[in-house]
Amino acid sequence: MSKLQSPPCKERSRCMNFSEAVLIALMSLRANRMRSMLTLVGIVIGVMTVITVVSFISGLNDYVAQKIFNLGPDVFIYRHAGVTGDYVI
Repeated sequence: MSKLQSPPCKERSRCMNFSEAVLIALMSLRANRMRSMLTLVGIVIGVMTVITVVSFISGLNDYVAQKIFNLGPDVFIYRHAGVTGDYVI
């Protein structure tokens, strides 16, 4: 038996091939149209939300980095804060 073949079934009536599984899935989607559409809308809204938040955070990060860069090199002064080696801005 190669890696691409499925293991043989002991009871042939319980075996299902790929095309039969796809047919059953499509029939289930057709039978539950409203649930399928609501699930699709939920997934689309979720993906759009993630993309929007990531884009907003990236833009905000670029904005803050540009504002700090425009302040100049002599704005921040570092002092040694103690024995631990931590620095305070």
